[in-house]
Amino acid sequence: STEELVKDQRTSRINEAEISQPLCSAVQIALVDLLASWNIRPQRVVGHSSGEIAAAYATSALSLDDAMRAAYFRGLLSPLIRTKGHKGSMLAAGLSSEEAEREITDMGTGFGEIVVACVNSPRSVTLSGDTTAVEEMQKILTQKRFFARQLQVETAYHSPHMRSIAEEYKKNLAPIETRPWTERKAVKMFSSVRGRLVDASDDLGASYWVDNMVSQVRFSSALAQLCQDQDSKQVDALVEVGPHSALAGPVKQILASLPERETPVSYHSALI
Repeated sequence: STEELVKDQRTSRINEAEISQPLCSAVQIALVDLLASWNIRPQRVVGHSSGEIAAAYATSALSLDDAMRAAYFRGLLSPLIRTKGHKGSMLAAGLSSEEAEREITDMGTGFGEIVVACVNSPRSVTLSGDTTAVEEMQKILTQKRFFARQLQVETAYHSPHMRSIAEEYKKNLAPIETRPWTERKAVKMFSSVRGRLVDASDDLGASYWVDNMVSQVRFSSALAQLCQDQDSKQVDALVEVGPHSALAGPVKQILASLPERETPVSYHSALI
């Protein structure tokens, strides 16, 4: 891991899923542990896509070994989707989930399948699916003056393509066991898979991580609920635990959409 992190851009394999997936989770988990060593612990956590792995680790719902197992096999199996005949892409777009769904309906199915994969904020979504459909949607949105940029990925994450590896992923995750509720830290987790607070009845074992891989990411609603939860001390600071500030824009859009409050919520990136 350390060797790959210090390579230059020319020799780095950081954009390959089998490297990036476990390495990103390893960096996130290391940051959780580093902050804890300074007695800085979260009250609430939320994760975007595979970021939920480190979020679950922060609550103690997953052990280090189980968290890294979920990340490792996700990265190992994702490239196999192309060998199963799927050519997929993803598109970041500056419109609401409802607007995106209307654009998908209006475009029809002639160019292939495309879905709203991630609801990042009230005005930011990620679309995912067949490359032909993604490219056509980019043309349509650009013509309508919406922001639309293809992501540098070769896999249509959170699209129906992911179902082609779901069973194999679940089989490899079978040893994962969610720690009993009584053993977890006093950290609330707001699930971007379920779109709500995780409670004692939720099992974060193998099936959950398959759902996390194939389902829509409901990050916008999960973070909004986290910020407005009134059961404990009011949120005043959000820290993005990851290799960069990828979610800075969506987080600030979500915060701006919430009711005004006396104490503003600040945003920070752990590594910036």
